[in-house]
Amino acid sequence: MNQRGLPLAPRPPQTSGEPPRPSDASLRGLDWFIFFLADVQTGFGPFVAVYLTSQQWTQVDIGLVLSMGGIIALIGQMPGGALVDAARSERLVAAFALGGIGAAALSYALFPVFPVIATAAALHAAASCVLGPCIVAMSLGLVGHAAIGERLGRNARFASIGNGIAAAVMGGVGYLLSPRWVFVVTALLLVPAVIALSRIRPAEVDPERAHGGPIETGASANLCVVDPRTTWVVDPALMASRSRNTPFAGRRLTGRVRHTVYRGEPVVIDGEAQR
Repeated sequence: MNQRGLPLAPRPPQTSGEPPRPSDASLRGLDWFIFFLADVQTGFGPFVAVYLTSQQWTQVDIGLVLSMGGIIALIGQMPGGALVDAARSERLVAAFALGGIGAAALSYALFPVFPVIATAAALHAAASCVLGPCIVAMSLGLVGHAAIGERLGRNARFASIGNGIAAAVMGGVGYLLSPRWVFVVTALLLVPAVIALSRIRPAEVDPERAHGGPIETGASANLCVVDPRTTWVVDPALMASRSRNTPFAGRRLTGRVRHTVYRGEPVVIDGEAQR
């Protein structure tokens, strides 16, 4: 019970030795949420420029709107992640973000004037900034650290399939009907996205795995110590990852993780992975 006397959703067991076992319903829900979200985001790709050109917009105005959305998406990455981490309910944040994207899509379709489109572009960019962290947090909360690599690969697979199918469908809609209908279809695709999101059971998304536990007496120790001043050269041969591919090979970087403790167990000591 919480302070208001309302029942709380049961939390998954916090056993460090036993791997999480999310239900098929939650895993399939995450699969299809990512699939339909990719469909929705495809509607805001090159179709924006095509649609605004059909509405007699100038290249300057189109470029200004697209640049505005790109800048907001760039500077909103860290605040978006911080918002997801503070909210503690990824499904709720994702639902609000989907609502914002739906409003943006309908604004594009119904009111193709500069003030409305500029606002819609900003809204879409801001909403997109939280959806990526939401997906990662839900994935980590469902499957845990040991299986997150496979889970992220599955996420990418469903996103790629969604992008490919949506590009073909949106292109057909724009050709057979009109570019305006691309955004109507985009808004309609939010319905199955919300349904898929609702299939993810909140009790199976471990908040400690997804966000890290509180720093307090009696809680599991999840700490990371970073030295922001140290400099080091990236050597792929010394990486703990199974893959040695990195675009930073040979580069000198500033700032390095010195120690990491996960659930009371040291996993990085003096910059060296322990497992």
